[in-house]
Amino acid sequence: MKVTEKLALLKNLMQQYGIDYYYIPTNDFHGSEYVADYFKCREYMSGFTGSAGNMLVSRTETGLWTDGRYFLQAQQQLAGSGITLFRMGEPGVPKIFEYIAQHIQPGQSLGFDGRMVDAFYALQLKKIVEGKGGRLITDFDLAGMVWPDRPAIEAKPAYSLAPQFTGVTRGEKLDAVCKWLEKKRADMLVITSLDDIAWLLNIRGGDIQSVPVVLSYLVLTRDQCIWFLQEEVVDDTIRAYLKENHIETRPYDDIYTYVPDIPESAVVLMNKSGVNYRICNELNKNIQVINKPNPTELMKA
Repeated sequence: MKVTEKLALLKNLMQQYGIDYYYIPTNDFHGSEYVADYFKCREYMSGFTGSAGNMLVSRTETGLWTDGRYFLQAQQQLAGSGITLFRMGEPGVPKIFEYIAQHIQPGQSLGFDGRMVDAFYALQLKKIVEGKGGRLITDFDLAGMVWPDRPAIEAKPAYSLAPQFTGVTRGEKLDAVCKWLEKKRADMLVITSLDDIAWLLNIRGGDIQSVPVVLSYLVLTRDQCIWFLQEEVVDDTIRAYLKENHIETRPYDDIYTYVPDIPESAVVLMNKSGVNYRICNELNKNIQVINKPNPTELMKA
């Protein structure tokens, strides 16, 4: 299917769902720098195969933003597609959020898949759109609806690293994070960045090419650790290790039914620059959220 045909289908869906602008980032549900094939919606919709770039589609114009590493490649791959190339960092070229602020009209809407945009950036977009009397629509993966032969989400076998390679056991790491939570007077830590989860659990995987991580989310309280993952990646040996360390596993997508049930009295710590907007938006509005980097970042260092 040609890019022009894909965009025509996307714009029809936008009209159907009442979306005036639709944002497609290069991202996955975890804010990863490199993504598995399932998440390459921007590449599929535009034909541009560079590792960095974001799309914005309106009823009348489609733009792709990328940096100086890819100007020549993008110019060649976008030829004939009708997509305007915005050369990031060049004089007079607006950033995407600046373009939205300049072009979106009063009452218009901006859509994106809320799992694909981090909460910090999404809240900036929300402020812009609602300042014009518009609204965000974040419930629909429109690019996925246009992609009939989309690859499956990877679910490669996970494997454990012994303390001789990690230096510290997963139990010791979890205890250190729990003590940190207590010091911050928080009840719960939500981690979605895959490298932090891999480090904390001393587990590696193969769900992103050349990046040894497991697609998953982790919720840690002072007395409970829940790992949301595609459970087929865990064999009996690793499951025994997890049980030994009191780590409960649940299906990958269950994070989105778990989060709304967190008690409104809870104090939840998360890094909004990494946790996706849908997770943050599903939280009870009365919950106190402490926006801080994951403690694992400094522990890794």
